[in-house]
Amino acid sequence: MSKSGVGSHGPDGFTVEYQLGVSFLHSQGAELTAVDQLPNNARYLSSDEPVGGGASTRVGASLTWNLGAAQPGVPFHKEWNLTVRAFPRPVSPPADPEVVNRLVLVATFPDGTIQEYSSPEVVTASSSAPLFPTDRADDLTELPAVGEARQKVLREAGVATFEQLAATPADRLRELFPRVADGLLEQWTAAARKKAAERKKEP
Repeated sequence: MSKSGVGSHGPDGFTVEYQLGVSFLHSQGAELTAVDQLPNNARYLSSDEPVGGGASTRVGASLTWNLGAAQPGVPFHKEWNLTVRAFPRPVSPPADPEVVNRLVLVATFPDGTIQEYSSPEVVTASSSAPLFPTDRADDLTELPAVGEARQKVLREAGVATFEQLAATPADRLRELFPRVADGLLEQWTAAARKKAAERKKEP
């Protein structure tokens, strides 16, 4: 199995484009399934389907592809691509933003036995720069219904300025504040966007 990735980072997280490959050869043949396992702070943005393989399914932070049948004694090889995004997370001390995941090949043999072949963990980092600048933090309690506790949650998630909050995806805010109404989250984003725009106008 092989996996390589190229990463880039921005205000809404760390994005990685992966190229995956699976090679298999066994005297018995087998039905093959590939599973890509991501950390909980990541989500899939897009995925190609392996040529000749079945559609992918997602369960939690794992994405599964049914690759089809490998014939006995016949070399089997497939390649495909996928893109994932990890949301910003606090780093102390500052270090490379990264996505760590593992590709697992599951072979089901004719007699019903199952064998898993796991790749090493793949760590993909973009550069030595942190996701967000750490030299400035705004008072997020200026936003509607944001107190010290909610500000702490945001800062621990790597959101410390109005610009960063304005750029944070709605689904990320829902993950951080599952009990807060969508309407209030939208107010935070709008208010942060307004404050960020006002700052740009300052001489």
